[in-house]
This record gives sequence, C-alpha cells and structure tokens, in this order.
Amino acid sequence: MGKLSKLMMAVWLSVGLGGGWAQTPSPSAKKAKANQTKARATPPSVDKASPKSADEPAPLAVLGEDLLTVAAQVHTGDMVCEASTVKIAPITSAPGYFDLRMGKHRYQMAPVASQTGAVRLEDTVHGAVWIQLANKSMLMNQKLGRRMADECQSPAQMVVAEAMAKMPPINILEPLNDRRAFPAAELANK
Repeated sequence: MGKLSKLMMAVWLSVGLGGGWAQTPSPSAKKAKANQTKARATPPSVDKASPKSADEPAPLAVLGEDLLTVAAQVHTGDMVCEASTVKIAPITSAPGYFDLRMGKHRYQMAPVASQTGAVRLEDTVHGAVWIQLANKSMLMNQKLGRRMADECQSPAQMVVAEAMAKMPPINILEPLNDRRAFPAAELANK
C-alpha cells in the first residue's frame, strides 16, 4: 500500500467510514451505554423544599439616577390605541420598572437612555419596546420586527395632540410665515 492509501485508510477509520473495520464495543460497554440511556430518560428530581411559581419574576436590577429620571416621565394607566388598549402600571417592588399589558401579552419594561429625548422602555427577554413621544406612544416587537400597538395616547398626550392639530409644530426646513414664539408642545404644558 502506498502512503496515500494508508492515509485514506486512517481517515476512514477515524471518521467511522470504515464500515466493519472500526472497533466494535465490548458487551460491558454496551451495558454501560444502556444504563446511561436509562438514567437520561428519568426526569430530574424536583426540589420540593423551595418550590418556585412560574409567575414569580426574577429579581430586577436597581436602576441608576439617570434611568429613574426617565422612568418618572412615563405615562401610566390605560392608553387608548388605534386597535387596542395598553395598560401601564409601575411595579411597586422595583422602582423604575413597569408592567405593560396589551390583551394576552404582558411585559416587564425597564427604562433605557435615549439620545432623541423620547421615553423608551424595553423588555429585553421578549423584545418589546415602548416608545413615548409628546403626542403619542407605540409598542413594537423587535424580535418580530413589527408594531404591536400604534397611536396610543394618555390623557396628557391627547392634550398635546389637540394642540399640535390646532397649531402644527414649526417645520425648520420651510420658511417661517408666522412669528409663533412657542411650538404646540410647549403650549400644552402651560
């Protein structure tokens, strides 16, 4: 046999392509493997001393001052949306965190710093993102890549939306025809 043939034979045997040439396990090895299979088939024992509820949430991390400031801006209560209702309530045991519910969906939301000034809450486990602007909010699912609720408004956001409808915000890309001193969002806060 040449060097190439010996090399090919070694490769076949090591990969297991040698058919009957590979070493067959001994009877004691077969018994050991059968015992391992039986051991895996039995379910793991459950510690009955400390049962955990499936609804019991994991402990939440303490938020810094910057994120607590963002959390203080979140509108809570029932938000009327285009096709549904979203309910946001603070989680009393974890300052800065919120419980967001929409239909059968439930999310534990945490504030996230945003460079745009929008209030942003995220549930990183489920991929849910709540974005709150001055006049509306929306719920998106990043994992699915779609909006779940749009045009959601709290009573305070409804006031801002009405003010914006009466006096639209200034468009910085167009010449200013009237000399308004305040945009609609600032008027609503007065």
